[in-house]
Amino acid sequence: MQLARGTDSLSIDRVIKEAGVSKGSFMYHFPSRQALIEALVNEYAAHLGEVQTGLTTKAKSDCPMLEAYAEWYKGFTSGEIDSGSSPLVALAMASRENRKFMEPVRDWYRRYFDRVKQEACGSERALVYTLAYDALFFHHLFGTDVLTDDEKKAVTRTLQAFADGGMNMQEA
Repeated sequence: MQLARGTDSLSIDRVIKEAGVSKGSFMYHFPSRQALIEALVNEYAAHLGEVQTGLTTKAKSDCPMLEAYAEWYKGFTSGEIDSGSSPLVALAMASRENRKFMEPVRDWYRRYFDRVKQEACGSERALVYTLAYDALFFHHLFGTDVLTDDEKKAVTRTLQAFADGGMNMQEA
């Protein structure tokens, strides 16, 4: 289900209508709006893992998770992955009602950070690299991306040089 209108406008009746299921069947699986949002967050966290695993298996560098993260960003912003959209903004907004909603996504990030710290390029380098790509991703996602294509290319080249060990923290 698309959350294009956000979780504030999410109603059980609208979901039932769009899904084409009976109210009784729906309420059996999702007895409340909160249960539905929790299920959507769980589904999104599982999706994060699937995309990451798929891209990591294609990677060819000594730091496959970092390579995959860069490819993920490129694929997402070009529209090749998830058509360049994500329910994450709506789900993050839902977390203001209940901080527990985002636990599956936080858990995914924790597992990802724990794995990426073991990359050959070093844990601090891997974490900085990942957080920098997250910043680019979230600027794109929230519509605050004002960088030109040339600026984005320069940033991603710098990130790649940093990940490859071609520059240290002081140079970055």
